[in-house]
Amino acid sequence: MIINESLAPDDVLEINSETGIVKINGEEVYDITGEVFNLPAGFATIEYSDEEDARDPSIEIEFTERYV
Repeated sequence: MIINESLAPDDVLEINSETGIVKINGEEVYDITGEVFNLPAGFATIEYSDEEDARDPSIEIEFTERYV
């Protein structure tokens, strides 16, 4: 999944794998390549990359498991 949007410091990216909706700071994002992914149970790796070499991002991931 590639999100073709710029992220600024303190932006919040929300990916809802149940609905397929992606938001940045509460606003829905439509410029996405690929499909919204589901995280498997247990350990998972998420890779972040961009084209800016001068940046050293710090990323915090929060996962909320849903039960039906």
